Amino acid sequence: MSKLCKCGNQCRSGQKNCQECHSAYMRAWRKTHPMSEEQKKKDNCRSYAGTYLRRGKLKKSPCIVCGENAEMHHDNYDKPLEITWLCRKHHLEHHKHINDLIRQVMADMRSHFELKDQDKRGTFG
Repeated sequence: MSKLCKCGNQCRSGQKNCQECHSAYMRAWRKTHPMSEEQKKKDNCRSYAGTYLRRGKLKKSPCIVCGENAEMHHDNYDKPLEITWLCRKHHLEHHKHINDLIRQVMADMRSHFELKDQDKRGTFG
């Protein structure tokens, strides 16, 4: 027996609302939570690639690491059709690795500029 939405329609699989109610909620929510320019760029890129995939102009490939079922990854949102195919596990690992690198670079930059500031104040011998 499937769940019914508050409007009486059948709920989406595993969700508490039907597609119509969910869409109405998201339209209202988006009015008070507009996307940033970066979010719009990413959304457009994913949408563009998804359309090419549905139309058969872009072919889904297995994960380049393990060969399992894959999802799209964009390294450059200015190039929506340049896709790296990664399974969920390797996609998350890729982002964790990238985020770790960014944190390390930021920490290195902070310490570099702190040293320069200390040098300017004459705190080093």
